[in-house]
Amino acid sequence: MAYNARGWGKSDKTLAGYKLADLADEALSLVKALGIKQYVRVGHSMGGKVA
Repeated sequence: MAYNARGWGKSDKTLAGYKLADLADEALSLVKALGIKQYVRVGHSMGGKVA
């Protein structure tokens, strides 16, 4: 599975903020919503900071 943070890749651009903490919380919320118990988070550039 691949995830694009808001505003990057094919995700929609939003008026919501792009703070690292907000992006990290959003990614973790997705993991929890999908019920994923074990995962590896990998990122490049900004995605690495979020990871």
